[in-house]
Amino acid sequence: MRNPRRNLRYQRQYDQTLREEVYRAYSPNLRCQWEHCDWHDMRGLTLDHIIATHEGQNRRLAGRQLYLYLVNNNFPHGFQVLCMNHQRIKVAENHELGPVNQKKKAISGRAWRERLKRTVISHYSPNLVCQWPGCECTDLRALSVDHIDGNGATHRREMNLKGGIVFYRYLVKANFPEGYQILCMNHQWVKKNMNDEVWRKYPKVQAIKPSAQTAFVTVRDRQRVPEISATTSSRQ
Repeated sequence: MRNPRRNLRYQRQYDQTLREEVYRAYSPNLRCQWEHCDWHDMRGLTLDHIIATHEGQNRRLAGRQLYLYLVNNNFPHGFQVLCMNHQRIKVAENHELGPVNQKKKAISGRAWRERLKRTVISHYSPNLVCQWPGCECTDLRALSVDHIDGNGATHRREMNLKGGIVFYRYLVKANFPEGYQILCMNHQWVKKNMNDEVWRKYPKVQAIKPSAQTAFVTVRDRQRVPEISATTSSRQ
């Protein structure tokens, strides 16, 4: 009988090796290619279409399928490596949402969505800054709401919610529930990889109530900080 966890581990190793090969082909030093950006942690890097095209085979591919396509086609031009923050900023600046969505976004009010996002983020982070220790990112376009326990996708499915603006409206209507923090996109993906949130199939921990001393919390922190472990144990 096959061990699913063992197969998952091999799959993860293969994907990481493939991803690094592709990133090195476009950025040999594994750094974000945005001007004046020195981000070099591969966990926060992503592959970006230099010119936002919305047609063609490579636009419909993602993840492993896209990496294999690039390797098999000898790494064609038209791609660059950006950090998650600057890809989000680039998308916002160029309105890379497709020809139909561009028109809808112009009609429905981009300014209203920005105000809603600012309202949510300013509640969880009054200074509008990423809450990862040592990070000073204050660009609203690169900030996002993060589930402290890393169960965001599961929670949204249970609540029948989508991400983005729909989720921000839910938070406002629910009077800003606890269990969230503000991270930039780079550090949100670093946290995902640290806690295996990208690969997680089964829940590892229960939700905890954040406090001022634990403004930023990861799953591993609960094993290191006695106060967090005690809080989690008392709820079990």
